[in-house]
Amino acid sequence: MISRRVRALTALAGGAVLLAALPATPAWAASAIVTVKVTGKPTGIVVTPDSSRAYVSNAGTDTVNVINVSSGALAANIPVCSNPQPPAISGDGSKVVVACNGDDKVQVISTATNTVTATISVGDSPGKPLVTGNRAYVSNFGTNTVSVIDLTSNAVVATIPVGTDPTTGILGTGDQYQSYGTTLFVPNGNGGTISLVDTNTNTVTSTSTIGGQITGAAVSPGMSGWNAVFVSSTTYSSLVQLSQSGGAPIQFVSVGSKPAMPAVNIDGSRVFVANAGSKSVSVVSLDASPAKVIATVPVGSTPGDPIMDKSGASIYVPNYGGSTVSVISTSTNAVKATYQVGNGPMGIALAPSGSKMLSANSKDGTVSVVTLSSSTLAKAPTSVSVNISTSKQATISWKASTSSSVTGYVVTALPGGATCSTTSTKCTIKGLTGGKSYKFAVQTKNKYGSGAPATSKSVTIKK
Repeated sequence: MISRRVRALTALAGGAVLLAALPATPAWAASAIVTVKVTGKPTGIVVTPDSSRAYVSNAGTDTVNVINVSSGALAANIPVCSNPQPPAISGDGSKVVVACNGDDKVQVISTATNTVTATISVGDSPGKPLVTGNRAYVSNFGTNTVSVIDLTSNAVVATIPVGTDPTTGILGTGDQYQSYGTTLFVPNGNGGTISLVDTNTNTVTSTSTIGGQITGAAVSPGMSGWNAVFVSSTTYSSLVQLSQSGGAPIQFVSVGSKPAMPAVNIDGSRVFVANAGSKSVSVVSLDASPAKVIATVPVGSTPGDPIMDKSGASIYVPNYGGSTVSVISTSTNAVKATYQVGNGPMGIALAPSGSKMLSANSKDGTVSVVTLSSSTLAKAPTSVSVNISTSKQATISWKASTSSSVTGYVVTALPGGATCSTTSTKCTIKGLTGGKSYKFAVQTKNKYGSGAPATSKSVTIKK
């Protein structure tokens, strides 16, 4: 059986799991980017709390691939049920839980033995689980329900009716169930609603109606001063803010085309939304009233769900159509690095140690293991200047990077995201808007990707 959600939301691929433990840093592999060939269609990743292993769901081979993170080697292939969705991992790292969209099963994997220890029947077309404590919560797209699984007895203890087509965790879009205290927020994708579930009683206590189609939700961090749920609406190309207690939407903020699941910064004041149809990430500030977009950051083609590192300093965005992962600084709201990964990155994860990023590349059957180091990428160029003597275009020039590994340069117009690429130190971007002010960011490329940019002063384009 082919998942209906796979057909509907492939363009919005991405997402990951970020774990909380901070173990001692292991001895990392010498290569900056290691490519692990797993074949099939890898879609989602989780990493153990000690950063030693990654578990990758593979919908093309009906397996979970186990990656040795330190060596970048394939350690095991675990046969699982049909069409496995992105996995989840228990807080102690002892269990990986994967739902299989093809045969309506959930399987539990022991990370001690790398074997399936339980198989549990759930509803039709289950999505990515959320594991919290000894419970797993799994949306069932085809039956409009959520299955609650006790991971001690490996049995379904409740089935909760929710809205139309709950889309939790589909295609590695992350934990779209967002737990806040004893409440789960369940996005019902084609129903345009959010179901609030009380985990004490396993009942829906409130339903918030947005309308149209939604792709995912996030909540303000528990320690922030905000009390909000954020929902991406593809119908309205908007980020929607609601209260965590339910009720009608508080406000709609226009973002780009086909917004994916939001990510919220540590203090809850900024929300980052990747726009799959616009090659951009919208940065929404809640400090203003009403909330507004304060930056539109150009990234690669078909960006997926962003994830944030533990420090809150960086946002990572997989570019499904561009075979890259963009890293955005949350202090400058600009791309500070772009890593070259495999073809069709659909799910990304950060190792808890903070030294590695992994990307499941669905189009070429690989997993990229990236060492996160500023020394991996080439140094930025210097002395960026702009010639605007010609109408509706700009010629940008710069002093070459001093790195020896340079393979070229890419220049991006801000705002707008128009680009040009070259192996020299001069490049022209055409089709700009006359009378509008731009800055131009120049990034140095090497075999690993593009480094931090050097940015020009603001100039006004000739009409």
